[in-house]
Amino acid sequence: MLIKNFIKPVFTGSRFESQFLPINFAGELAAYQTLLIELAKRIYLNDNPTRQRIPQGFSDVHLAIQEVGSGSPSLTLALMPNKNISPQMSTPLFDDEELYYKRAHDLIVDCIASQDARIPEGFPKEFVSYFNQIGRSLKEGEALQLTKIDNSETVYLNKDKRKKLVLTYNQHYECEVEISGFIIRAYKDRKIIHLRQKVGKKVTIPLFNNYNKISYDFFGSTRNIIHICGVGSFDYNDNLKQITKINSLEFIKNYQMASRFDEISQLQNGWYNGEGLALNSTNFQIIASLFINNYPQCSPIPLIFPTQDGNLLLEWNINGLPTIDINISQKIASYQAFSLYNNIDFIEKNFNLTNKRDITEFFNFIRANIKAPPVTPRAKARIGT
Repeated sequence: MLIKNFIKPVFTGSRFESQFLPINFAGELAAYQTLLIELAKRIYLNDNPTRQRIPQGFSDVHLAIQEVGSGSPSLTLALMPNKNISPQMSTPLFDDEELYYKRAHDLIVDCIASQDARIPEGFPKEFVSYFNQIGRSLKEGEALQLTKIDNSETVYLNKDKRKKLVLTYNQHYECEVEISGFIIRAYKDRKIIHLRQKVGKKVTIPLFNNYNKISYDFFGSTRNIIHICGVGSFDYNDNLKQITKINSLEFIKNYQMASRFDEISQLQNGWYNGEGLALNSTNFQIIASLFINNYPQCSPIPLIFPTQDGNLLLEWNINGLPTIDINISQKIASYQAFSLYNNIDFIEKNFNLTNKRDITEFFNFIRANIKAPPVTPRAKARIGT
């Protein structure tokens, strides 16, 4: 009915010491299953050159988790037929065919063990691309351990090894990636954008249905970023060339401001030399969201400071030296600045941030009175058609 104790993959590394296996590794085991079946079929046809097709039912199988071991996540995988059979059946899955699956597994082990890009004889070079998926979720210091059927050899597939394997016959390899950046160019008809990474070079991103979710403020703006978790295509020098799959996509307006607010939200009582009140979390988040979502794109980002009484102070190093004190519990913003005409007269104005009309008036005032130098045409994004 099944091949007991057929394959025993083990995941090693600090992330697996808790005995939990992240769910994304299920997709990698599925990729291993596909490689195993395709490789067994190829071995069979090579052994039987007079046959044009494999025997009926040969590949109508799947791997099933038979047992979960202790320690680092270790699995015992059994080869099962796709059709329903009685648990009491003791006959083999098929006659001699199970041997081909064992040989296929051992050939995969030989492939991982190969040195200097010398893929073992009998392993089709086009099958190397399966390692773009197998082990793709592994991080530094982690490995997938596989052992031959007779326990004669054990190999470890890690990030460096799978990279070398894939690049044996391919110009790029894939790996999980998490990046942030701002849009420098967009192609509406192709539903792609070019993203300049915060750390790194330009990369192409396919957006498809998410394309229309981008507001105009994200095009050409270095303060509004996109954060992406997915799969990236890398060259031999580990340069990210393209995002091939998006698992999650987040649009973050005014990310410098959002990051600063995140820092301030972590403050506890006594944060300033034993003094200083922590900011009320609920009121603070309301104020932070107002600024992140409504702050004018044409106005420079302020320096943001917590005050010892549990409120906020915003400062701009521009003409007039404007500041805004924000009482977060009363939701009142107090603007102060020197006159732009004589640097003697002092301008003061208070704003209530409790209703939509006053909030709009407040940010319109910032837009009109706190201005950044004009943006040069070169800094603007080019939007393709």
